[in-house]
Amino acid sequence: MTAAPPLSVADLRLLKEAKAGNPEAVQGLWVRVASSCWSVLAPLVHRAVGLEHMVSLRRALEADLRSFAGVDWREPVYERLWHLLWNSLQLPPLGGIDRGNWPKHDLNTLLSGATRADEARTRIRAALGAAPLELQVIHLFDLFTTCTAAQLARYAEVDEGLIREARTAVTYHLVAATREPA
Repeated sequence: MTAAPPLSVADLRLLKEAKAGNPEAVQGLWVRVASSCWSVLAPLVHRAVGLEHMVSLRRALEADLRSFAGVDWREPVYERLWHLLWNSLQLPPLGGIDRGNWPKHDLNTLLSGATRADEARTRIRAALGAAPLELQVIHLFDLFTTCTAAQLARYAEVDEGLIREARTAVTYHLVAATREPA
């Protein structure tokens, strides 16, 4: 299990000041996490819904500051983000991973007229877009947050092995998408 990166001295200072009621410190903490949250939300939800979720996350950060003793202050934000996103996408509980059940794209049509760099990006986008939404959520959390597999498993209320299997499935399909079409 990989642990989340340790908090920096600047984060610890901001957290202390934010707990003391300094609004600029609260904003400083928010700035450190807002980009990650938006990067997870933006590809999956309508902009208006994403902005509503961002407001909700910002308010929750400020309201929950005093309860962050002994915990990475980002983790409760990411847990709330997970549940907001899962609920707004109306996803079912995370179940088994069926690696072969992704829609197939006609890459020759999709890639017609693309340059090689564009072709690789297009293939990766198509492969990720073909993934089930729950796997896209896990992949975006992996890319843009400091969450471990154990944290995501706790948020999803599943075994950590299932999160690792989901990560493997996404990686497999993204790597396969970069290969030349047969």
